Amino acid sequence: MIIISARLKFIGTNNFDAGKNVSLHIHSCSEIVLYIGANGKTEINGKTFNIKNGDIAVINPLSPHSEQHLEKCRLIYFGIESEEQAGITVDNE
Repeated sequence: MIIISARLKFIGTNNFDAGKNVSLHIHSCSEIVLYIGANGKTEINGKTFNIKNGDIAVINPLSPHSEQHLEKCRLIYFGIESEEQAGITVDNE
C-alpha cells in the first residue's frame, strides 16, 4: 500500500473540444491529471508526451506544462501539496 501525506489544494474537471490548447502554465503544487476520451499531446518541462484515454499525468510543482487536444476530451485534475511544500511524500510501508 502507498500512503500519500498531502493536502488537497484544488480539484476540478474540464471538457475540451477538438483543437483546444491549454497554454503553458505552472502551479506551486503537484498536479495529477486523468485524461478521459483524450487524444492529444501534453508538454511537461519541455518534453512532449502523447495522451490518450485513461492516461494519468503526475506533474511536479513549478513544472511548466501545456496541452493540445486533437479530439473532444474530458479531464479531472487534482492539485496536491506535501507537508514539506516540495512535492509528494510517499510512505511504502
